[in-house]
Amino acid sequence: MTLGEFAMCIAAVFSSSTAQILMKRASSTGISATGFRLLSMGIVLQLLSVLLAVLVLRTMALSQLMPFAALAYVLVPLGSAVLLKERLTRRFWWGSFLIMSGIMWTLSVGV
Repeated sequence: MTLGEFAMCIAAVFSSSTAQILMKRASSTGISATGFRLLSMGIVLQLLSVLLAVLVLRTMALSQLMPFAALAYVLVPLGSAVLLKERLTRRFWWGSFLIMSGIMWTLSVGV
C-alpha cells in the first residue's frame, strides 16, 4: 500500500463518517433550511467517500480497503459524542478496542 492509497482510504473514511454525523444532525433539526443544508453537505461528502473508495480500488484489493471502512464504526460515535453530546457506553469502548486491534492486525499481516 502506497502513501497515496493510504491517504485516500483515510479520506474516504473521514468523509463517510462526517457525512453520517451531518445527516444525523440534519434529522434532528426538522424540516428547515439548516436541515436541508446539512443533509446536502452530508450527501456530497458521502458521494466523495464512494468516489475515493472506487479510485483506491483501482490499485488495491478490496480486502485491504475493508479494514479502513471499519474505522467508521469508531469515528461516527466519537464524533456524535463530541458534536451532538451523545453518551458513549463501556460496550462502545470495548468494541472500539476490538475493531482497532483487528485493523492493526490486518495491516501488519498485509492481508
